Amino acid sequence: MAWSEKRPNGRYRGAYRDRGGTIRYVRGTFSQPAEAKREAHEAENSQRRPGAINLDGARMPWGSWVDQWLGDWTAEPSTRARAVSCIEQHIRPHWGAVPLDEIESDAIKSWVKLLRKTQAKGTKKGEEPKLLAPRTINKIVTTFGTTLRGAVDRRLLAVSPSAGIKLETVTADDEYFMTRAEVARFREVAAEDSEQIDLLIDIGTETGLRWGELAGLHLERVDTKRLVIQVQEVWDKHSNEIKPYPKGRRRRGVPITRRLAGRIDDYVERNQPKRCRARHRGGGRCTGALLLASKVGTPLNYGNVRRRHWDSVAERAGLAGVTPHDMRHAYASWLIQDGAGVEMVSALLGHKSWTDHHALRAPGGCPLGTGARHHRRPGTDSG
Repeated sequence: MAWSEKRPNGRYRGAYRDRGGTIRYVRGTFSQPAEAKREAHEAENSQRRPGAINLDGARMPWGSWVDQWLGDWTAEPSTRARAVSCIEQHIRPHWGAVPLDEIESDAIKSWVKLLRKTQAKGTKKGEEPKLLAPRTINKIVTTFGTTLRGAVDRRLLAVSPSAGIKLETVTADDEYFMTRAEVARFREVAAEDSEQIDLLIDIGTETGLRWGELAGLHLERVDTKRLVIQVQEVWDKHSNEIKPYPKGRRRRGVPITRRLAGRIDDYVERNQPKRCRARHRGGGRCTGALLLASKVGTPLNYGNVRRRHWDSVAERAGLAGVTPHDMRHAYASWLIQDGAGVEMVSALLGHKSWTDHHALRAPGGCPLGTGARHHRRPGTDSG
């Protein structure tokens, strides 16, 4: 049965016993004893219904819960690494000690406002401090919401307090789309530095492959006679292995021009790619060769390429701050400029649906290439 208790301040709180006989109190106090008792009665009934939440578990600090959640969560190593980074850098410092049942929607909204005022890491000396990008904030809030939905699934919470939190709409305003003329200049400078980097830029801007797809591209997947690249093996830097499928677990074919096919044939003839020495998921020795590899046959290291070649080449070409991911943006924008439909572009990029990536459209919802070009200062990689 439920009852009310008078507090020293003259207000009342509702009390009841759960199914285990433990005395529980409803949250808040009330001016009338009948009101307090009514709330306690409702809470008591809720606890006796099938699927009722675990009140002891609900008092668990979010930090303890997320450690459990991560232990049970099955995800790609790269996905897990990004989530853990989000949690440790931005979520745990704020929510780690807060009990699950004390996390409220209004508190989450206030936290999001704080995130919008938070300085991003990586600002170089002498540069103006940069705030977290809207896309980064959305990823942080989405990750937090995922952990709370997990608590709902485990009956630690009745509903997720993050439900209904509106994320900021991310436009293409912070994307950079290289023109064909800029890429031609970029490649011209790259050719003076490294034939491999020149070919990397050529393939990247002509196919839109992600970095891991470029680094894991095996020679046997390049059909220069049929003019197609089969995107299948992908380098995962987080697990330090090649996995047998791209993002979304969907293999795809990407057409290439006869010109690019000829360039690849010439490169292979002159350089004779070495056998792939990367570890492949599932074990087994790879008998193939990577098209673009290090001197010892391992996948190109993103950081090394940036430091040793890419950044200096970009600066000399007047494109300082452009990142390898911008090749993907360029590919998408050129396709749409040439009249390709958004659905086709999405399929070639390897998205699950055409709504997966905002970069398929320019600011204001206009197709890319219709007068929308330098939408951001180059230098920021994105999804």
